[in-house]
Amino acid sequence: MSAGINASRRAIIRLLGTEGVGMSEILYLLSEFAARGGAGGAVPGGCCIRMKGIELYILETHFSDFDVAVPEADMWYLVVAADDGPMDLDELLPGKDLKFKGVFFNKCDLIDYDDELIELVQIDTCRQLYNSDVPYDNLKFIAGSARAAVYGQIEAGISALEELLKDIVANLPW
Repeated sequence: MSAGINASRRAIIRLLGTEGVGMSEILYLLSEFAARGGAGGAVPGGCCIRMKGIELYILETHFSDFDVAVPEADMWYLVVAADDGPMDLDELLPGKDLKFKGVFFNKCDLIDYDDELIELVQIDTCRQLYNSDVPYDNLKFIAGSARAAVYGQIEAGISALEELLKDIVANLPW
């Protein structure tokens, strides 16, 4: 972490997913938002957002990172590509004791924000989490598109990322 930063509280939030689900793009956009306001920016593997005495480190984690050890985190968000659906989580999550707070369905623009398809991906994600003994009843499900945010689309992209950030702040461990 950054030495010399005077933040009263710090939290590590990890976005978990597979290659190609768009975590890097999400983190890039969040770091750009933070940098524009002078409240952080990119850090290795993620971004840092500082606000009101809070320092959030939002970091990218791939399932392959679990080959070594489960990285430290105060909370986790699963990132799923809406056009692909969740990968087989059954073998990857059991015993990891990850504190999931939500699921971000990215790339919803690739399925034309079809509510029925998004609902099917959500059902399949919940089934996968259930099979992996991961509680999912209180998870926040957010549908959006990081690519749409890059192109300045408010509802489809930027508001979904804002919703993700608001949910992260709402779930802070203090």
